Amino acid sequence: MDFNLTEDEQYHKFYRLRDEQGNDYSDLLELHIIELQKKLHGDTRMDDWIRFFNVKTEEDLDMIRTKNSGIQRAKYMIREMSLSDSFREMVEYYRKKWMDRKSEDAYVYDQGKQEGELVGQQRGEQVMLFKLVANGSIDLHTASEQSGMTEEEFKEKMTEAGF
Repeated sequence: MDFNLTEDEQYHKFYRLRDEQGNDYSDLLELHIIELQKKLHGDTRMDDWIRFFNVKTEEDLDMIRTKNSGIQRAKYMIREMSLSDSFREMVEYYRKKWMDRKSEDAYVYDQGKQEGELVGQQRGEQVMLFKLVANGSIDLHTASEQSGMTEEEFKEKMTEAGF
């Protein structure tokens, strides 16, 4: 409220619905009254919001120093809304470009991860075949057929892998 509802110093009050016996109707419904014109008591989150709602000039907006992310976002939005149409369009263009890039990066990351998992799986299968040939469990011809390589390619890869 932009006026004082009561004469006391408390600037934030809340009210609940009660029945005739004084029992709360529900804890899901409360009416919060914030009197913006009263003197602030400290540096609580509520005080920060009251300062924000009482801003009249850009200098007042700059004076609000807080770690409250909601107020920081609101300050940013006010500044953005006060830009000229051409600057606002430019900001939107770069924001869209940035978001598109983030989306593209996420897609490329997911594709790379899937491809890496496939290559790792194939590499694991090759190593298993190398071990089986090395310990004599299967012959070179069978292993090369299962890997989809010629016997010469298989021997070369097996040697590169240190078997």
